[in-house]
Amino acid sequence: RGWELLGAPVFSQAFFLSKPIRHFPHSSLLRMFHFLQEDWGLPSSSWIGHDLGFDLEQIRAAKSPIGLLGTALNFIQLFEQLGEDSIDLPDGSWAMETGGYKASGFDLTKEDLYASFNAKLGLAEDQIWNEYSMTELSSQFYTRGIGNPHIGPPWLRFRIIHPETLEEVGEDEMGYLVLYDLANIDSVCAIQTQDFAIKKGDGFLLVGRDPGALPRGCSRMLD
Repeated sequence: RGWELLGAPVFSQAFFLSKPIRHFPHSSLLRMFHFLQEDWGLPSSSWIGHDLGFDLEQIRAAKSPIGLLGTALNFIQLFEQLGEDSIDLPDGSWAMETGGYKASGFDLTKEDLYASFNAKLGLAEDQIWNEYSMTELSSQFYTRGIGNPHIGPPWLRFRIIHPETLEEVGEDEMGYLVLYDLANIDSVCAIQTQDFAIKKGDGFLLVGRDPGALPRGCSRMLD
């Protein structure tokens, strides 16, 4: 639903920047990609990761709009593999990155990362989506471009609380995200994270993980 509210893109092929899920059977992110491919019938999808990087020829061969899906770290690895080269994606193409570098040694701002999307793939900011979720959730928040709040479906709610007092903060104030997912059947519905965010109306601006918290996330395993 959050995806639809932001204007879901139209495309004919999707490429997952990873090896197939059998290589990482416990990854919640790859499980989501698998569901997109197998259960939702995502058109002409392919896993293009291998031991030496990514199959760039599959991307270059695309003649109609494509979607590229992976972690932010996956995309950095793709850009490094391209080196001084670039790929002109077909008009209407887009990308979805799931953020985070999770102690990998990279420390890029979102602005710098999206500048690389433009330089290496010809994608403008509004052609890049960010997904925010986690293993413990059944649903996701999405944002598009830079400086726009993450939004989710109506059954997925959030609060932002002060890390010390646990009191809810006001508009434009920062604190820890607390998430409530009614799709979490037979599981907990409330999760207090250690991710900082700023309240913006019906959504939030994601700031990043508390530096004092343990690193976690799919990109750590895929690294």
